[in-house]
Amino acid sequence: MLVSVILINIDAHTNTLSPVRALSGLLITPLQQLVLIPSQFAQWVAGRAISTPELRDQLTQVKNANLQLRVRQQQISSLQAENQRLRQLLSASPRGLNRVMLAELVDVSLEPYSQSLLVNKGLSQEVFLGQPVLDAQGVMGQVVQTSYYRSAVALITDPGQTVPVMIERNGFRAFSVGIGQSDQLDVPYLNRNTDIRKGDLLITSGMGGRFPYGYPVATIRTVTVDVNEPFLRVIAEPIAKLNYSREVLLAWPGDIPEPIDTPDAIGVSEKQISGDTPNVAGQ
Repeated sequence: MLVSVILINIDAHTNTLSPVRALSGLLITPLQQLVLIPSQFAQWVAGRAISTPELRDQLTQVKNANLQLRVRQQQISSLQAENQRLRQLLSASPRGLNRVMLAELVDVSLEPYSQSLLVNKGLSQEVFLGQPVLDAQGVMGQVVQTSYYRSAVALITDPGQTVPVMIERNGFRAFSVGIGQSDQLDVPYLNRNTDIRKGDLLITSGMGGRFPYGYPVATIRTVTVDVNEPFLRVIAEPIAKLNYSREVLLAWPGDIPEPIDTPDAIGVSEKQISGDTPNVAGQ
């Protein structure tokens, strides 16, 4: 027990045991694969049971979706070319994502109040701690632990996880905090005179250097004013399909752009929202 307590404290306050943790993750990978065999076999059987008409309908849907994506890709290519020309005129460096990599979900945490995933990419694919994770809709979370072939991802709804955001409509900066519920985020410490409304879109502000600028995070669900409280009670709903996505994107951010000079959330500095745990003045 004494040795366990010592190792826990060393691991909590230093990075000395990181190689040991990565090696242990490599050693238990075969056991994880063995545990997943029954569910994978059930999925394989279910896939074989799909009828021919259903397969035809799915093929038609995929073809239509592929056609739409090709049209959008043409539009995006032209916009990127135009954007590049404008940046050259302004002598600005390229910003945004350098590259992304597709990863598949291996496991989902079933612990109470924990919102995390396990994906099938790790140190061997150059995955790093704090790496942003996205899906087709928006921001899902960030990598919090890595081994050679697996990585743990804390979702934005995980308690203590913060994401620097801004209101797309007016550029007001704030941050979202996970509260342990897959369909809710808290947006704390906003003054009662803050210009925020139900339905507003929250996007990543690029502060802190973790999440690339401009990606959707959540939409405002409720804004409640309590005369006895100095701050608004703001609840947002994540845009990413946290409970449905089977594939995610691991992103390598490029240059994080400097946001425009807009009002900050009351009492919150840029350094305070750059970490994983909120550090608010007066808290």
